[in-house]
Amino acid sequence: MDKQFKPHKVDISELIDDTKKRAERHILRAYYNSVFEMSAFVDKLATWMLAGIGATAALTVTNIKNITAILPLFTIKINLSILTISALFGFLAKFLSLDIQSTVAQELRLRAILKKSADEYHKRIRQLSLMDTEEEIDFGTKVDIEKVLNKFVAAHPWYKRMTIRKYSSAEEAQAARLKRYYRQLAYTVFEFLGFLAFIIIVLFSI
Repeated sequence: MDKQFKPHKVDISELIDDTKKRAERHILRAYYNSVFEMSAFVDKLATWMLAGIGATAALTVTNIKNITAILPLFTIKINLSILTISALFGFLAKFLSLDIQSTVAQELRLRAILKKSADEYHKRIRQLSLMDTEEEIDFGTKVDIEKVLNKFVAAHPWYKRMTIRKYSSAEEAQAARLKRYYRQLAYTVFEFLGFLAFIIIVLFSI
């Protein structure tokens, strides 16, 4: 006679509470991801301005003799310094954008892999529970996620391990990523203001 699958006893109230917490985490993650998607658009703006800043700086340097006939050399130096600082803000914004978009893509890919692994694990557990055996086996045993994460963290360089261990939960990591997004946005604004200051100085110096 085939052995009937009998799941281990569970606390219904605990399952309801766990389901509620999962739903809350999914909603919070959706809010975070809706903001992170804007990082790519901010990155495009920073890229366009970097291209304009680079072209302006290149034209200024190659035509320095002609420009000195219109603008004082001191003003040209000030303007080039402003362009340099503006470009620095642009590079910082792009670096943060790369960090945000790469970690989001990594998270989405990881979740897809984990879901597939979890489905295979539960399927295998159900198959094993139907096998005839004289041993008393607890099929409610959970996978030791912390052990797996510790192995993953240990494979990284020491400075990266410090960063990973800094966040004790996914919510903390997402909150830190949100702060990086707003820094990216601020750097892009500073980049624009620097380029705008360059244009204003040139206009008032002619």
